[in-house]
Amino acid sequence: MSQMIPFANVKPTEIPKTSLSVLISLAALCLIHCSDQVPIDSSTLDASVDQAIDASPYSGDAADAFPIDDADATTGLVFSEPVLVANTPGNAKLPAIAALNDGFVQIVWHDFSRDPAGLYQAEGKAGQWEVRKLTLDGGKKSTSAKLLVENDKVHMLWEVWESEPTLYHAIYQEDWSEPQKVAVGKTVSSTFDAQGNIHALFFSQKFPTHAIYDGKSWSMGDVIPLDHTYINTFRLAVVNAPAGIEVALSTSPGGTGYQMRRWKWAPMTGWGDMQTLVESLHLSSDDPHGASDSKGLAHW
Repeated sequence: MSQMIPFANVKPTEIPKTSLSVLISLAALCLIHCSDQVPIDSSTLDASVDQAIDASPYSGDAADAFPIDDADATTGLVFSEPVLVANTPGNAKLPAIAALNDGFVQIVWHDFSRDPAGLYQAEGKAGQWEVRKLTLDGGKKSTSAKLLVENDKVHMLWEVWESEPTLYHAIYQEDWSEPQKVAVGKTVSSTFDAQGNIHALFFSQKFPTHAIYDGKSWSMGDVIPLDHTYINTFRLAVVNAPAGIEVALSTSPGGTGYQMRRWKWAPMTGWGDMQTLVESLHLSSDDPHGASDSKGLAHW
């Protein structure tokens, strides 16, 4: 049954473009869940917040704490009040958020309100949040959704817990398409290339695996050339680049810490030589995040 909850009336045109990615990241943190937890005393919480503000290196108003390039901004950076998106009895985890060209917002997360855990979707439109439980998995446990926007469509990749964790793909445009199996695997990261193909990088049998969606079906891509025995299978990340895509993950030759390393891929040449982003000695680099700037250059 759908659940309608009002949300703040924020005009997208009032948000500086340079701040959009920051706002989207913060919006993903506004997914609030309820469980059988001990209530927090509000006065204690307020005091803790005040102490944190006093200890902060920032001073002044919000514009000082979150500086904006004046050349790109016509208004100050102002955050709306957080709103309750969904009030479920179980644990809501790992929200993925996507903002469409028409101003609609889609949020998908996995929720343990029912057994097995399943995916929920919240759609922000006409001043309301409409919340529904997704039924794309045939009743199987589904977790860890990731979203990509293509004009007025949302692509979703997620894990279905079959005999082995398996990645599926579906497209949302007013309604969800039939799920399409990608491959056995987990911990997916995805992006578009310049030709509009989706590249998914994930771990299968503890090795990074590459799959490509051409708008109709999925096919397996070429294998990333690895020269390290040990691979950190908790995180990887992929971003688009001018000539193709880039992927970062942690590997180790053994006897030392994990190093953050990057590979580039192009349609005509495949995977190029590895570049080490961070050398770690008896330490570990983990959890890479990347983004492409307005010129298409990747930053890690």
